[in-house]
Amino acid sequence: MSAPADTRPRGPRSLPLLGSVVDYARAPLAFLEECAWGGYGDVAYLSFLGQPTYVLNLPEHIEHVLVTAQRRYVKD
Repeated sequence: MSAPADTRPRGPRSLPLLGSVVDYARAPLAFLEECAWGGYGDVAYLSFLGQPTYVLNLPEHIEHVLVTAQRRYVKD
């Protein structure tokens, strides 16, 4: 039996354990622009020191998470 496919959205490459924190620390704005416009789609996945993080690129998705269904999402 094969392992289940990874269902996370695509995102920038990351280092083991550190995730994307090094690239973000070097140039935060450029890193976030890459997440938004780097061809990852409407939602990009990245990791910061092992913490899964999602970047939402559409206003409708942001409204859904922050307003419409706010109780369904953990926002630390």
